[in-house]
Amino acid sequence: MRRELSSRGSFGALLRHLRVATGLSQEELSERSGLSVRAIRNLESGRTSRPYGRSVRALADALGLDEPARAELLSAAHSHVAPSTQETEPTTVWQTRPAQLPADLPDFTGREQLVTELRNCLVDAGRTVPVAAITGAGGLGKTALAVHVAGQVAEHFPDGQLFAQLRGTSAEPLAPSRVLSRFLGDLGINAQALPVDEATLVGLYRTLLSGRRVLIVLDDAADAGQVRPLLPGSPGCAVLVTTRNRLADLEAGRPRSLQALDDRESAELFHTIVGPERAAAEPAAVREILQVCGGLPLAIRIVAARLASRPTWTIAGLAARLADERHRLDEMSVGDLHVRASFEVSYTAFAIRNRVVVTTAASLFRLLGVWPGVDISVPAAAALLDCPVAEIAPALEELVDASLIESAGDDRYRFHDLLRLYAAERTRHEDPATTRRDALRRLLTWYLHTAAEAIAVIEPARRKARVDPAELRAMGIEKLTFADHDSALNWCETELDNIVTATKLASSDGFHEIAWRLPTIMWRFFQRRSHWTEWFETHRIALDSARRLGNRSAEGWLLNYLGSAHLQKHEAAEAETCLLQSLEIVREVGERHAEARTMTNLGAVALQRAHWDEAIDWLNQALAVCKEVGDLFAEAATRSVLGDALGQTGEIEDALAMLEASLDIRSRIGQKAGQADSLDLLGDLHRRIGRPHDALGYLKRALTLREETGDRHGQAISLSNLAQVQLALGAPRKAAANFHRAVAIQREIGHVPGEREILGKMAAIPPRAGKD
Repeated sequence: MRRELSSRGSFGALLRHLRVATGLSQEELSERSGLSVRAIRNLESGRTSRPYGRSVRALADALGLDEPARAELLSAAHSHVAPSTQETEPTTVWQTRPAQLPADLPDFTGREQLVTELRNCLVDAGRTVPVAAITGAGGLGKTALAVHVAGQVAEHFPDGQLFAQLRGTSAEPLAPSRVLSRFLGDLGINAQALPVDEATLVGLYRTLLSGRRVLIVLDDAADAGQVRPLLPGSPGCAVLVTTRNRLADLEAGRPRSLQALDDRESAELFHTIVGPERAAAEPAAVREILQVCGGLPLAIRIVAARLASRPTWTIAGLAARLADERHRLDEMSVGDLHVRASFEVSYTAFAIRNRVVVTTAASLFRLLGVWPGVDISVPAAAALLDCPVAEIAPALEELVDASLIESAGDDRYRFHDLLRLYAAERTRHEDPATTRRDALRRLLTWYLHTAAEAIAVIEPARRKARVDPAELRAMGIEKLTFADHDSALNWCETELDNIVTATKLASSDGFHEIAWRLPTIMWRFFQRRSHWTEWFETHRIALDSARRLGNRSAEGWLLNYLGSAHLQKHEAAEAETCLLQSLEIVREVGERHAEARTMTNLGAVALQRAHWDEAIDWLNQALAVCKEVGDLFAEAATRSVLGDALGQTGEIEDALAMLEASLDIRSRIGQKAGQADSLDLLGDLHRRIGRPHDALGYLKRALTLREETGDRHGQAISLSNLAQVQLALGAPRKAAANFHRAVAIQREIGHVPGEREILGKMAAIPPRAGKD
């Protein structure tokens, strides 16, 4: 049929032939198509040689043409070739088999599972055209992966492979019509015979690919609108797309989001380029370099290539230069490969494509560069940008779609470390210093107030942290609240690393008030969850900031909290040093509440050293101050430790009375964690005086409260005490199980003295304990 149509020559002759073959008069065709009889007569006679595209499509619809005939008619209508040259066939198709794939990288590394998935997708001979999309940030190796996979499946596409660089991240992405024209030319269509409008090009392209097996690789796509016209219309062909944007609206299979290389793949790529012997000679320096590269193939390839081309360099020397964040992106450049340039392309393309939201999303991208935390939540980002949560969430998703940031879970987002450095560069260059500082102040203030809100829910019986809600309102920041204990505790756990980062950042950037206040709020959580490392790190920073401000009261409180941390770690000497310094300061400034608590801790230190009389002396002094200032919370804690000390000296009735009084106060003020402490001490004392059944009741209640409040260290203590009671009751198997649970918890939280103590108690288990 196509040969017959081609031989008809001009558009007019072809139209007349089709009309007559269909059995229609000019009047009937006019009625069906909506064109006038005169227009049809002029077309057939050649008076009108270049009809409008919409007129040709209307005629094709009216004639009921199949796809090949429609394509031929459209091609003839838009041909620029003179009638005399159209007496021969205007196109010569498939004279050559296109083989346009770039060369595969000789050192392509890793991605084994993803390569297999993509291969299976592309060679799937189903009823539809397989379309596989690879998404990800610049520098992750999307093009390299696509070329590698395409080369592996090329044999399944004997009719050829087409490759196009769509320039999606440039200021002017290629129009689909330009790509189609090039592809049609590559498939053998005479350039002079190509139609002009995109719809006609699409029809001709799909007609030519019908029944063929061609692989089409579309690199660096801007969006689904650019890709969709380039998709074949019938099975047999396959399409592989790479893009920095998530093509969520493209009719394709599950997009493959490219992630950073893992440690093994990173090391393999580095060793391959540098040379295994040279890399093996400096393993520590190699690890440092790979750490800062963050699994980004482009970065690894650049630094490895620099070393490979400079045999006199040491790997350690380059690692030292890369350690400086200020110049890290400068060092990641070799030849025409530049990490910064790759990020620049992504950011610029995003800003151009999103002019409407650029004031929110692009500004957010830049300002995120001031925050070095592991990730950021939607409310925190809203505080950073001074923007409502309802507006910030879409902006964050825009950045995810552009592969400028990553989703890190529900309502949480993160940077690749090198992209964060680039964002920090952009904000230094584009945003005034006051804008950056105000953004950081808002974010740190948000953390301060949110932490206070969380701790108030976790420990409702304690005095609330003194933060002024008006401070948030003045900044226009939305307050985050917590429905219950678990949600508050989960927030603290999720934000733990960011709390440490916020403390460091507040100190380094001169926000010293926040730098000391934030840790003093969070110490209760650190204690509850046994986060010793974070406790010490934040409080040492806080202590320095308090001293810089000359805030003696804050200094005294912080030394008390540091002493408490050392006490819980069984570091009595360090604890005593901090606590004596604290006591001197709080007495100097008249902080009576702090004085009482510091003396209680000093009593606990003496108790830990088995200095019973010294302990009782400190604790009686503390109890007197607690009563004087009406601090029930501190009084309950002091009575608890004093009861323990009295029990150690054999004053059993006084000890029991003191512990029961402590439990009563804590029950009245609703302090669950404190109740568990008192119950544990009561249970252990009852065991020691030969009342194991009474002890069992106290300890089971204590363990339940420990589990409810999430106190891991406390759970280990309760389990160990419970196990000792079970031994006394003749249940060695139950005792062994609880001892093992207690040891596992102490190991998990890194409490070596506690683990050692429990292992010592386990020696009492009979070597051949039978059934309980």
